[in-house]
Amino acid sequence: HLGASGEWATHLKDHPVSIAPFAPINCGYETGWSDHILPKFEGMPLKNVAAHLNGKTGRGDMVLTAYGLEGGALYAISPEITRDLGANESVTVHLDLRPDMTTGDITARLQNRGKASLSNHLRKKLKLSPLELALFYELTDKESLASPGSIARSLKSLPIAFTAARPMDRAISVMGGIDLEELGDDLMLRQMPGVFAAGEMLDWHAPTGGYLLQACFSTAVTAAEGIRNYLKS
Repeated sequence: HLGASGEWATHLKDHPVSIAPFAPINCGYETGWSDHILPKFEGMPLKNVAAHLNGKTGRGDMVLTAYGLEGGALYAISPEITRDLGANESVTVHLDLRPDMTTGDITARLQNRGKASLSNHLRKKLKLSPLELALFYELTDKESLASPGSIARSLKSLPIAFTAARPMDRAISVMGGIDLEELGDDLMLRQMPGVFAAGEMLDWHAPTGGYLLQACFSTAVTAAEGIRNYLKS
């Protein structure tokens, strides 16, 4: 079990404080894999890829899991994924397997295939891993295999439909919490003098890791100074 429980919110439910619902972020997302993907590739990494949704991009690595995908490239856009899943049954994220190459670069490399099979051609020209090749065939329709240009476009935008975020107790952090408009600069609740909030109580989120920890430390110091000043006054 990771992160805070959020039980503090029950103490404010009868008070005029706006609290956005909690939802998991910095987490894995669920999708359905075929027998061609599982169990052969479970636990294998996708290195240096990009994930795109709603104009937002995450770069980094991912791991293929029995339930779907998880990793830094998804964490970076997890607020967008989780928010869209709250309004839709599924959300399509597009994976770029070669984010450091343009579509034109890939198209040029894939010219002059000769008699080589498509898999060997992709492996030789683009150094696609077995997992990348499997995902390419899993997520690409036949029409997209017709030419080097269409293959390049597919490799730059493989669609993966996520149907759910992992449960809250498996997420690194959450979105939701007390609306920042409810708080003064000292993090005291405007409608509840003498009550202060900090850390993941706030409806604010950051990339995973040290950023989240630093936010908790910094808001804790701000709230503590606010408490001291409030008591003095």
